[in-house]
Amino acid sequence: MQAIGMLPSQELGFYQRFGKRGVDLFLVCLTLPLWMPLTAVLWLIAMIEAGQGSYTDVRVGHGGRTFRCLKIRTMRRGLRRGCAARKPRDDLRVTPFGCFLRRTSLDELPQLICVLKGEMSLVGPRPVPASELRRYGVQAPRYLALRPGLTGLWQISGRNALSYRARVALDVRYAHEMSFVGDLAILLATTREVWRMSGR
Repeated sequence: MQAIGMLPSQELGFYQRFGKRGVDLFLVCLTLPLWMPLTAVLWLIAMIEAGQGSYTDVRVGHGGRTFRCLKIRTMRRGLRRGCAARKPRDDLRVTPFGCFLRRTSLDELPQLICVLKGEMSLVGPRPVPASELRRYGVQAPRYLALRPGLTGLWQISGRNALSYRARVALDVRYAHEMSFVGDLAILLATTREVWRMSGR
């Protein structure tokens, strides 16, 4: 499904139109012997602890097409939302291993499969559900012109501590400034954030 209001292709840069997808495929395939076994191990541990190894959530992608965003499961099955505390980090549904996954962002590792399928990019705007796209307002075409990213400026600039308006602003800034060098810098900075376990 093609979304109304998407940017015309002539407004997109050369890297965005031709190079970015190639870089995604090269890096994901190059590191596949590392991330695929690790994802399988994480999935197995989550299966034992949470009763299910993974889950999917529907997000809006390039051109308004929806896709199933993959994650390692971090919450126990069978507990109702009433078990959740006011703050997400105190949510009683989150397993101990799930807490570790969230702090390191390793729960998002299966999204590399979405990158391989062309539904996501390594770097891009945050993948959002359809209900949140309206919050981008007149900037929605900027979001729809890109593939959502496994990481992005929001990931290295405060993550969930940011207001929604700040997150949108970062996505718009990325759309304007996107470049090969910039993407590499974001990937390196993301590695640092994972090491620091700065996730939610």
